[in-house]
Amino acid sequence: MFTWRKVQPAIAKFTRVCSFDRAGMGFSDGGPLPRDANAMVTDLHAVLQRAHIAPPYVLVGHSIGGLYALLYADRYLQQVAGMVLVDPSFPNQTQALHAVSPTMKHMEASGGSAYTFCYKAALHGQLNVNRGSKAYAMCGFPPNAAAGLQSQCAKNGAAWCEMAHLDAARLVRPAFWSALGSEDKASYDTDSAEDLKEQRSYGAMPLTVLTAANDIGGSPLPPAEMRAVERVWTAGHDRLARLSSAGVHSVISHSEHFIQLDRPAVVTAAVAKVVSQAKH
Repeated sequence: MFTWRKVQPAIAKFTRVCSFDRAGMGFSDGGPLPRDANAMVTDLHAVLQRAHIAPPYVLVGHSIGGLYALLYADRYLQQVAGMVLVDPSFPNQTQALHAVSPTMKHMEASGGSAYTFCYKAALHGQLNVNRGSKAYAMCGFPPNAAAGLQSQCAKNGAAWCEMAHLDAARLVRPAFWSALGSEDKASYDTDSAEDLKEQRSYGAMPLTVLTAANDIGGSPLPPAEMRAVERVWTAGHDRLARLSSAGVHSVISHSEHFIQLDRPAVVTAAVAKVVSQAKH
C-alpha cells in the first residue's frame, strides 16, 4: 500500500478504496509457499469475502499485480466491473523480454540467489543491526540510508517520517524476502502458467492499461536493448487492452515503472473514468 499513498486518498473522494498487501508484503504476515498467481487470487477472494466487501469491484493492479487482477477477473468475472492496469506484467513476458535483451536475462538469472541471501540476512537480524554491512548494501540499502531518511524526515514532517519508517521496516522482514523470492520464482519458472491456461474474454468491460514511457531516470540496459524491451512491453500492453472491446491503452510521459508515484493524478483520473463507466 506504500506505493499507492499518492493515489488512494484522491480515489477515496469518489469511491470506496481497499488496498491489499499480499502475504509477506506491507503490513501482512507471510503466507504458505509458493506465492504464485493462484495463491494471490485465492487470498484476495477470501479477504473480500471475510471483510464483507461486496462486488462489483474495479480492480487496480500495478506490475505483477496486473497479472493477478487479470486472473481474478478470469475466475470471478461476474464480480469485476472494470480494471485499471498500471504498467502491468503480462503472460509470456519473461520469454519475450529475454529474447530481445541478453543483459536483462543475465541480470534476472541471479535474482533467486539474491532473494535467498537477503532472506537469511533478515532472518539473522543482519539487515536491522549491521547497518553498513555487506548484507545491508547487497539487499538494496545505500550506505547513507539512515542519514538520508533523517534529512527527509526533517524536510517533510512527522507524518511523512512515520510512513517512511514503516516502509523501511517492511524491507528488513524475513517474510518480505521470502514472499518476494517466491513470487519472482513462480513468475519466472512458470511464465504465468495460471494466466495462460485461462480462456479470457472481457466483452465490453471498462479496461484501461497505462504504460510508463520510461523517459526519466536511467537504465542499466544498453540503449538498443532498452528500445527493444520498450517495444515488447508496449506490444504486450496493447494485447491486454484488446481483451475488452472498451479497452484503452495509454503511454504516460514523465514516468517510470511506478506511474502511481511519478504521475499520481493520471492514475487517479484513469480509475475515476473506469469507475464512472462501470456505474453507467
